Amino acid sequence: RRARQAMVYDEANDRAIFFGGRTHQGGESFRNYADLHTLDLETMAWGELLPAGDSPPPRSHAAIALDEVNNRLVIFGGNSGGSVFMPVVSGDTWEFDLETNEWTELEPARSPTARYGHAFTQVDRTMYVFGGTAGPFANDVWAFDLDTNEWTPAAEAPTRHRLALAPRSLATVTVGSLWRSATTRWTASAMSCC
Repeated sequence: RRARQAMVYDEANDRAIFFGGRTHQGGESFRNYADLHTLDLETMAWGELLPAGDSPPPRSHAAIALDEVNNRLVIFGGNSGGSVFMPVVSGDTWEFDLETNEWTELEPARSPTARYGHAFTQVDRTMYVFGGTAGPFANDVWAFDLDTNEWTPAAEAPTRHRLALAPRSLATVTVGSLWRSATTRWTASAMSCC
């Protein structure tokens, strides 16, 4: 069974696209992947996108965005390590052209530090990445502009490793707290459940 893969919804084709992930090999070891699979959400049939040429290094825990305007996928970060206790953290950004089936490594002038397990959301033409870890936990938010292929720092928030970013509102949800940001300031909001 594969785990920790990145997934994005392709609304135009009513399918989910999965990148990478890992399988447990026994003990403390894992095997990472760099392949792309699709799941047709109407027929529930699986498919595979076969890249021509080089691919990113195999990894788990990456972030993925769908750029519908340019018909491509964009991935950032992840863990290429094969052991629970020895992560090999990535800080690279790649694009996959859905027409030519080719990967290209992007080289923006600035980018977030290498990390895995980061939260991610896409709002319009911007991909946001928050937190994650490469040893110490990160508490920064970075924005990737899908038109210019450039990263810019967006904000800092309370340090968390696992959370979700809510599209449209840039709210992060952690166990027991809710943080919101409309600009570059984060504020705590009251939250109750059940």
